Amino acid sequence: MNDILRDLERDIGKRRKNEQDRQKKHLMDQIGGGDFKDKVSSKTIERALFIGVIVVMALFITYDRVAVHPKLAEGGDSGGITSLVTENIDAEVEELSASTTVAEEETTTTTVEEETTTTTIETTTTTVPADLSGDVTIDLIDMDIDKNSDSVAKFNSVTFTIVNGLDESIQPVVDVFAFDDVMTDDWQTRSRGTYNEDQSVELDPGEEHSGSIILSPKTFSNLDEVKTVILKAVYGEDNTVVTARDSFMMD
Repeated sequence: MNDILRDLERDIGKRRKNEQDRQKKHLMDQIGGGDFKDKVSSKTIERALFIGVIVVMALFITYDRVAVHPKLAEGGDSGGITSLVTENIDAEVEELSASTTVAEEETTTTTVEEETTTTTIETTTTTVPADLSGDVTIDLIDMDIDKNSDSVAKFNSVTFTIVNGLDESIQPVVDVFAFDDVMTDDWQTRSRGTYNEDQSVELDPGEEHSGSIILSPKTFSNLDEVKTVILKAVYGEDNTVVTARDSFMMD
C-alpha cells in the first residue's frame, strides 16, 4: 500500500510539473500580443494559471485511480477529492470572471467627438435715410431775366432743385415751359429747354440735386402781361410727373 502511494505521488508530481510548464508556456504565448495584456492584470493571469493547475491535478488523480491503481478507486475516497477539487475550481472561475469583467470595464473608453457646423449667410444691406418723404419734389429757385426795354426782355435761364424722397434711385428729365396769356396755346406745351435728357444724372434715395436750364428762344415781348414758368420733371418706368410753377410780371 505504501509503495502504491509513493508511486502515485511521484507520478503525480512529475506530471504536475510537466503540465504546469506546458500551461505556462501556452498562456504566455497567448498573452504575448498587446491587446490582451492591456486588458488582463497580472493577478488575473496568476489565477488562470492556478485554475489550470487544479484542473490538471483533478484529471490526473481521476485517471490514476481509475486506470493506474483501480484498487484505490474501489476502497478510497476519490469522490470526496473530486468534489473538493470541483468546488475549488468553480470558486476560482467565478472570481476570475468577475475580475476580468472589471478590468475590461476599466480599460474600455468610448470617445464621442461632436462636430459643430457653422453656416454663414452673407447679406447686402443698403442704408436708406430714415427721413424719406416718399415723394419727388422740384422747386424753382431763380430766374435770370434781362430787361432790354419797356417792351422787350430776355429770359436767360432758370435754376431749380429736385429732391428724391423715394427709397430707390431716379434719373429725372426736367423741361421748362414759359408763356403768357396772349401767346398761342402751343407754347404752353413746347419746351424751351431740357435738363438731363441723356439721363446721365442719377439721384440716390434722399439725395438733393440742383440744376440750370438755358431757355431758347429767350426774347419776350408784351411785358405788361403775366408770364408763367413751369418746370416739369419726369422719372421712373411709369413716367411719373412732378411740376413747379411760378407767375410774374417782367415790367
